Amino acid sequence: MRLTPLRDAGVTQVFHICSLEELWLNHNPLQSIPKTIATCKRLKHLDLRGTLVSTLPDEVSGLPQLVQLDLPLEQVHSSLRAAAATGGPQAVVSLLHDHKEHKELTEALHTRLCSHTYPANADTADGAKTIRQLTADVAATLHEPARLRTVIRNTERLFPEHLSAASAPSVLAALTTLERDNARKQLSAALESKLRLVYFDQVQPEQVQVIIQIVLASVKRLEDMQFLVAHAKAVFPVDPSHVDGAAVQLGIERERQSLRGQRAQGMQALHNAVAGHCGDASPAEVTALVAALGKHVKSAAALRELASDIPQLCPADIAAAQAPRILRRFQRGAAARSGSAAGRTASR
Repeated sequence: MRLTPLRDAGVTQVFHICSLEELWLNHNPLQSIPKTIATCKRLKHLDLRGTLVSTLPDEVSGLPQLVQLDLPLEQVHSSLRAAAATGGPQAVVSLLHDHKEHKELTEALHTRLCSHTYPANADTADGAKTIRQLTADVAATLHEPARLRTVIRNTERLFPEHLSAASAPSVLAALTTLERDNARKQLSAALESKLRLVYFDQVQPEQVQVIIQIVLASVKRLEDMQFLVAHAKAVFPVDPSHVDGAAVQLGIERERQSLRGQRAQGMQALHNAVAGHCGDASPAEVTALVAALGKHVKSAAALRELASDIPQLCPADIAAAQAPRILRRFQRGAAARSGSAAGRTASR
């Protein structure tokens, strides 16, 4: 459906047409799109070029079939313009969905503060105004829905007893502490499971808890705990009676250094393979391609495997070499080799 000329007052009724699939409103003096667009569940194409529309209602996020969205790029908000440029209609829909969810969570936080945290203050005009501003300030610092939900669930823990002492920075600091504490608990549980495997049949469950307490007395940083969970077998001593917190911390650093060295060797092998295969390439071209490949290959073993496959994966003319294509071919080959290995194991 193409409508022209049309102003805001006349467009509202159009969005009550539930069966609407295509709508061209381009070059109309429209300034806004009504929320009733939510009823157009079948809408696939919306053309707003040449209008005065600067933003879109959150209800656009409820249009599951929208595949083409033409915006007046010189008019719309920069966030919408960026989303449309990078991800098309689906990125715009996702952005609006997040915005809608953020508004709903902000209102839920306000309700929680009024009804549970500061009910006495909410009954006064000044208190209600302060709570509203505090809610807005906190929500403005938290763009991730998951973090805002955590705040709503833990208002009594994160907000001070007296409203006059509450501020967005203090709430954010308390939230960060809570998140780190929760992450530490989760990593502690993961480490317990890993140690049961490392010391299988060597220690009793209560001994595992003692070992964890010894280790965590020295290993404080979350990054170190995450590394320890991932590399427990390499870091912990063979004999559980020899576990020492300080020694484990040193073991973490040694294993990190070892992995860095292995990765450096893998990158050097990849560099040598590319340089040897693409004989006419300049050093800068080789370095750029190796960096692009290495960025997406994490383990040293995979780097060495990629290096050995370079003659089959990479064209000799480096100008024709595309890192994404090489990586896709490498991943397909690795998946095929893994499947073949699994098949051989199953047949034994």
